[in-house]
Amino acid sequence: KTGKNDKGAYAMDVLKYWRKNHIAGHGIFAFAKLDHKSHHELKQSVFLFCGCFAGLGLPRSSYKQSVWDLTEEGLSGNGAINSLGGHAVLITGYNKDGLKAITWGKEKFMTWDFWNAYSEEAYAVFSDDFINNNVNPEGTHIDLLKKDIQSLKKDD
Repeated sequence: KTGKNDKGAYAMDVLKYWRKNHIAGHGIFAFAKLDHKSHHELKQSVFLFCGCFAGLGLPRSSYKQSVWDLTEEGLSGNGAINSLGGHAVLITGYNKDGLKAITWGKEKFMTWDFWNAYSEEAYAVFSDDFINNNVNPEGTHIDLLKKDIQSLKKDD
């Protein structure tokens, strides 16, 4: 809330906590780990669950970029993976050029090349908030989504 004392947290710990305890009045029913290198799984999560919770190993070069993209340095120097640190984002959309994410309270676009280089983990999250009249915003019935996500859940 204040931007101070951010010591970070492991995504899996956050998701387990969130599933059992509402955070800021919002809860989740379940989550499932995705293959973060699979564009198909990522796109499906955005379409079916209105987003994707993702972890990135940000490079220092990303700090001042208006669009997150690979730099001339590639994956060395300021472009080195995790040189800025681990960072969680919410992926909310995509197109042929890349992904739309929410980070530090703002919308940010990243290229597919950036995603491929710096993504470390991704999760489909079934939020209690987007359920309205037993269908998600795309019109998929909630019982079907629950069945699908139950088949993806692993013991934790």
